[in-house]
Amino acid sequence: AAALGARAVDLRAKLLGDDAPAVGASLHALGQALAKGGDLAGAEAALDRAVRVRERAFGCGHLKVAASLRGLGRVRLLARDFSGAEAAFRRDVAISEQKLGDDHPDCAARYNNYAMLLWRLGRPTEAAPFQRKALNIKRSLGRDGAAATYEAELDGMLDGAPYPAGAA
Repeated sequence: AAALGARAVDLRAKLLGDDAPAVGASLHALGQALAKGGDLAGAEAALDRAVRVRERAFGCGHLKVAASLRGLGRVRLLARDFSGAEAAFRRDVAISEQKLGDDHPDCAARYNNYAMLLWRLGRPTEAAPFQRKALNIKRSLGRDGAAATYEAELDGMLDGAPYPAGAA
């Protein structure tokens, strides 16, 4: 599957040009597939290239760029590249807030991703405001199960508890 995905990227780039939106979409999909297959280095390379292609095609503040940054952040987190994950998640949050507004339902998971990473890095004071935003969004939507989880995580951050052992 990865070989077919790479071939699709190459064909689209030849037909449409290296900076075509379809090339960015193919790279994003390839990165996701490689990550699912455990090829984190390949996934990171594809998603990093997807970010660059999408920035050229749509501009640096586009939601498609944010989507590729989010995928890149997840891959870097799995690869234990915490500073790289932080940079990707931070940009994802910034773009999402700018384009969607800081109370948009889609921002809740983005805030949670960033907050959990900051907590994992031993920075609960920095994490708590993002987790609070995520919690407030979930509450406003009436999603009590998610809100309860977010609230428990926020309590841990505010209490200065260490990041839970075994958490992803």
